[in-house]
Amino acid sequence: MVYHCNGCESFHLQPLGRKIEDGKRRKYPPSTGPPVDRKCDQCGHVFKLGGPIWSEPIHDQNFVSSLLEEVKKEPTNYQTLERMEGLLNVMAEELPDVPLYYVLDHLCAKLRCNSPKMLVVRSALMTLGYRVSFSHACANSIKTDAPHHVIWDVMRCWVKENPVKPPKKDTPAGAILSVEPKIQADFTVIPGANPKSRSLKLARFPENPQANWGPKARAIIRKRDDDDVEDLPTKRQRLQGRRTTNKKE
Repeated sequence: MVYHCNGCESFHLQPLGRKIEDGKRRKYPPSTGPPVDRKCDQCGHVFKLGGPIWSEPIHDQNFVSSLLEEVKKEPTNYQTLERMEGLLNVMAEELPDVPLYYVLDHLCAKLRCNSPKMLVVRSALMTLGYRVSFSHACANSIKTDAPHHVIWDVMRCWVKENPVKPPKKDTPAGAILSVEPKIQADFTVIPGANPKSRSLKLARFPENPQANWGPKARAIIRKRDDDDVEDLPTKRQRLQGRRTTNKKE
């Protein structure tokens, strides 16, 4: 299960069970909890409960590596070779024992501050002794074994160097920035902060090939007359606010 803060979006994991081994005997009693207080220790907001989720490794690193080698052997067999190679490299670099991740844009949005470069934040966490990687699911992800209070202390240090307008006290930003950081983050970029897949400029997170691309209902093209064919974006623009207009009438 996941305890997800309704204010700062910090998360905490709660296993559903435990594994106890005593020689050849194994027991699986339920876990004890919860792992958090009634309110978040960073912003004072309540938690939402979600899950269950799979919190063990989602990739078999040996399989990912062997699959990457197979793809490279027969490059002409795959029309999307660049995307496959980029995705597999990100998966190979991804921390296997960290199930969830933070999004840098979301952290900055909570504090209403300018967003630092990804390498700057990664360097700060790695200098403090924590491991960091991207997630294959998000380009601005921070997957790390650093606890949530370290993440927010790093962001507090960033705001100290890049001041923002004082937030209201009853907001998550006000609660977080009212506390002095317990660590001193160093934002000097270090060599190991840039992963190999990024330094090689692989197609790790390719953009959609066209607007409105992706799984959706089949678009219905409506002919308004013999020569005029209306596409889906034009139809959306024409019908925008139609319900509101009908209610006023």
